Amino acid sequence: MVLGVVQGLTEFLPVSSSGHLVLGGHLLGLAEPQVFFDILVHVATLVATCLYYRRVLWNILVEGMAGGRTLFSGVPFTSVLRDNSYLRLGLMVGLGSIPTALIGFGFKDSFERMFHAPRVAAGMLLVTACILLGSRFAGKSTQGLGTMAVGTALLIGLAQGFAIIPGISRSGTTIACALLLGVEREHAARYSFLLAIPAIFGALLLKLGDFSGGGGVDWTSMGVGFLAAGATGFVALRLLVPLVSRGTLHYFALYLIPAGILGLVYLP
Repeated sequence: MVLGVVQGLTEFLPVSSSGHLVLGGHLLGLAEPQVFFDILVHVATLVATCLYYRRVLWNILVEGMAGGRTLFSGVPFTSVLRDNSYLRLGLMVGLGSIPTALIGFGFKDSFERMFHAPRVAAGMLLVTACILLGSRFAGKSTQGLGTMAVGTALLIGLAQGFAIIPGISRSGTTIACALLLGVEREHAARYSFLLAIPAIFGALLLKLGDFSGGGGVDWTSMGVGFLAAGATGFVALRLLVPLVSRGTLHYFALYLIPAGILGLVYLP
């Protein structure tokens, strides 16, 4: 249950869930999560994200289908994108997922080795702190989700790809990157978490490839962990989105800096 709460809460808060699992395993003596438990936790956080953004996802589906019908009627593609903001949003999420997938698959082995290096995770928490502090210098917002440029989506997806490194916060990095690229605060948070859906789903597929069966599974513990991860993940989403809108994302650096320093000092 402890690992479920840690994963669910830190998956969306800009403090790096992977970094906390690595540091927690060494500092608190927590066992590395079993593959099956890791799969369940990913499913829980995926469900939490889909529930929180259920209306947006529904609109992307409905408006996407409507946009497809409009295309087949002979309306130019650029006109359809201009008039259908949810279709454009869905396409931007798809485009942003491409760099993440390429980095994830291309450097999978290197990233996995980092999960056994707690000092790397601790150092990367300091990098995340710097990224969050940098978001304070974001300029004037010029892009909403309906007007996001292709280059912006690809750069945010690139940032998400490198956030696979334990200690680099996925949500913090993508939101900060979006803000620095001129995306409006509320839209930066929404795009970041929508972009997380294919990323979490891809991680789930990779974990399924490592799963060899469910024999000897403690279903009670797994079920409690699943519920804990899903519930805390949903709560974390409700907490973070308003914080981003108020421009207080950098406050999390006040936690990450001492956490990273302590990790570097006390971990092997």
